[in-house]
Amino acid sequence: MGPRSGAPVILALSSLLCVAITGIFFAKSPAASDRIPSPLKAVNDVWVTLAAAATTGGFALWVAAVVAAAHAQRPLPGWLAQLPIIVIDDRAPRYGHAPFGTVIGGAALLSTLGLAGLYFSMRGRRPGMRTQTILGTAFVATAGLALFSPALTSFDLYAYAGASHAGITAGYHPIGVPFTGEWAAINTIYGTPIVPSPYGPVWLLVSYLLTAWAPTLWSALTLLRALELAALLACIGALRALRVPAHAIAVFALNPALHANFVTDGHNDLLAVAFVLAAAALRERSLPLAIFVAACAAGIKLPFLAIAPLAFALEPSVMRRFAAAGATVAVGLVLSFSLGAAGYTSALVQTASIYRATLADPTVDALRFALLALALGAVAAALCARRFGPTMSWAFVAFGTSLFGWYLAWGIPYAVTERRWLSTYLISLPLLSFLLTTAFAPTIAANIAFRLATLLAPIAVLFALRHERDVRLRYGRAAGS
Repeated sequence: MGPRSGAPVILALSSLLCVAITGIFFAKSPAASDRIPSPLKAVNDVWVTLAAAATTGGFALWVAAVVAAAHAQRPLPGWLAQLPIIVIDDRAPRYGHAPFGTVIGGAALLSTLGLAGLYFSMRGRRPGMRTQTILGTAFVATAGLALFSPALTSFDLYAYAGASHAGITAGYHPIGVPFTGEWAAINTIYGTPIVPSPYGPVWLLVSYLLTAWAPTLWSALTLLRALELAALLACIGALRALRVPAHAIAVFALNPALHANFVTDGHNDLLAVAFVLAAAALRERSLPLAIFVAACAAGIKLPFLAIAPLAFALEPSVMRRFAAAGATVAVGLVLSFSLGAAGYTSALVQTASIYRATLADPTVDALRFALLALALGAVAAALCARRFGPTMSWAFVAFGTSLFGWYLAWGIPYAVTERRWLSTYLISLPLLSFLLTTAFAPTIAANIAFRLATLLAPIAVLFALRHERDVRLRYGRAAGS
């Protein structure tokens, strides 16, 4: 996928920038965030069942619509139809599947309502064994649909398979000889030689060890999907270890945007997020181990050098915070460039040249760098003073090479640390992923939704933050009296 520019991207970046700036004025320490009264009432399992059914049902509708849309592409080249997992090709104007965009939008809306239902039906309540069984069943159903979906909305999974099939070091400088057998489909997509991998050596090593003995291209793709499912499970385990409330874990575990972007489409970002969350969970037990685990996130994608230090943002001493953050950056650089060597550097330069066309739109570029500055400022404020803005999580999408829905996962470590607006951030992901997708032709409904979201999101955030502040002030005065 190439760089994105134009009016929709300007609208999206402007909205995200306004949302992030709004939160600056409501920043505070997370020490007292997300308090839940005790003793807790029991969860109403009827409402949880309905909410989980809506969330999983919305995702099932998404999968069905993507499969139908993939086969509705016109013209449909023979090589595309013969792929083991068919892909919606957004590199060419094959928009015979345009009507499916409305169905996808409806699926995202249904899932969003389901996630909101989970939040409101579980927040401040105690989940029992029956509730956990309901949620577990919904998770298995959602994960199964994601893992075995016969269609993709991105070719990235094939790029991962090609790099790992070429070998650990050959991924950075692939040879000019095409693959044989069914693996030759990767050359049809990316040419011969295939493009060098822009991902870190930790990713190349893990993906190679996982798929080296895959007998077929389909099995390699499925193993890479399973790796991201394992990353999703690791994130859930880390959230439990970090004592994240059950309602937020449920919204995370059943989130269709996470299943769609990272299990179905197989983007490797969630594995890096899992390393950061695991490091945050490990820091009280073994700080050196936590530093190494956090550094592995940068060994998957280099921008995580700026995100991984958030694993140590809650350390009580500012010296420990900066020492751990500095050590993480140092180890991440060593992992990336001692193992990747010159090949990794060359691949990064080549990838940067592909995305340099983004500079042709100075408005997009300026908005993106403003959002990136806010994200970096949020990391600095967290490490310097343990101060967190509730809306800063949405700024982290700017760390990506362009504005794609799966980059929204980069804000999860910050949202988990900030905690107050974690559930709100997670609930927003299905609709935001839909609005940022490039896989479907624009429809009237999508354009209207995009403009409404761009206009109303900052206003809604401002009112929500002011209401939250007023409630906190009233609570403080009542407690003082």
